Amino acid sequence: MDEVTGLVEWPRALLGKIDANFLALPKEVLITVLQNHQKCFALQSENKQLLPNFIFIANIDSENEQQVIQGNERVIRPRLADADFFFNQDKKVSLRNRVNQLKTITYQAKLGSLYDKSCRLKKLGQFLATSLTLDETLAATVCELAKTDLTTELVMEFPELQGLMGKYYAKANNENADIASALAEQYLPSFSGDKLPCTPMGTLISLSDKLDTLTGIFAIDAAPTGDKDPFGLRRAAIGIIRILIEKELPLQLDDCFKQAITGFSSLNLSATKQSELIDSLIQFCLDRLRVWYYDQNIANDVFQAVLVCQRNNLFDFDLRIQAIAEFKHFPDAPALASANKRVANILAKSGTSIPKTINISLVEVDAEKELINTITATKKQLAPLIAEKDYPSILKLLTTLRQPLDQFFDDVMVMADEKELRNNRLAIIHQLRQLFLSVADISKIQLTT
Repeated sequence: MDEVTGLVEWPRALLGKIDANFLALPKEVLITVLQNHQKCFALQSENKQLLPNFIFIANIDSENEQQVIQGNERVIRPRLADADFFFNQDKKVSLRNRVNQLKTITYQAKLGSLYDKSCRLKKLGQFLATSLTLDETLAATVCELAKTDLTTELVMEFPELQGLMGKYYAKANNENADIASALAEQYLPSFSGDKLPCTPMGTLISLSDKLDTLTGIFAIDAAPTGDKDPFGLRRAAIGIIRILIEKELPLQLDDCFKQAITGFSSLNLSATKQSELIDSLIQFCLDRLRVWYYDQNIANDVFQAVLVCQRNNLFDFDLRIQAIAEFKHFPDAPALASANKRVANILAKSGTSIPKTINISLVEVDAEKELINTITATKKQLAPLIAEKDYPSILKLLTTLRQPLDQFFDDVMVMADEKELRNNRLAIIHQLRQLFLSVADISKIQLTT
């Protein structure tokens, strides 16, 4: 609507007809021809069925509207006829028989052909299928056929239909319905705010494709610089982030990228280069994640607090983020954040190796005993909550530490002159800090007491 509005100065909406036999084309094909190529509006009935009509906007108030309508119909008819011809010709060769044709299409000069990419996707898809307890054989087939519709005449003529046409050709080839749906979903999400894949196999191929693209382009040192991103890597990273978080997938980023790297053996990457590559890829995703949360009004201090404890499992990362964002509204949050800063500073400045265990025989003050008992009891209560990743409940439980912690700092000199006594007290607050680090580094949260 906005595009057509910008094209005309004297808008006049007119109704044209489409030959009914063209309605046999996939809906997306007909709409693409009308909308993207001819700047016309397709029409559908109340039950979402396409009608044999279209609306176009003439840039003139003609005395002979019928002639204008016939002229537009005459232009659209051969475009639809070409699409119809291509569609029927393409169906004569199955997607499985098109796999070898991918060898003739270069994906990227240093990364080989689309066939090479398909082989990498197949390997990566099977890894993800195992991790997510999905059908490995089905995953392999989806990955192998994912790019085959790029060899079809229709997609060459209308590249914006890639993936979608794969679905229709798969159905024509009597492929599994899960395969057909996955082929249509492989590029989702394709823009900011776009929907995610709905099916497990669609999710798998979309994730595999984006992981492979990111890894390959980074491996040849073609990462985005400034505002230039010719390979759409920022969009791919956001896609990975959204899929992992919104689909609640318990995958580790480093494991995914390690597996993706195995597909690029032809680049002869050294072990050091591979390690650096994984770090760069994870950091790139985390940078995109920071922006993603910023757009959701999640403060940077919350992001930094969680980043200390989790950077690989983005679903788990998000659970912690949401819990900390809620924790900031707790009445005890400012005092606990302040106490954690104090604990972190004392431990950082201690300049000594802190004992892992507490020596009860060195405990002198009642406040020490109370804090130790509270820590011990809290540990037992935390164990099942940590296993369930119930971070809101963990943080609520940790708020019970405020009173004994305040009393401890009021009554106890942590940095005592006697070394053994000092180290034992450091061990107490170190164990306390570890309890909070089971969710995030609370000391990084900016709150006013």
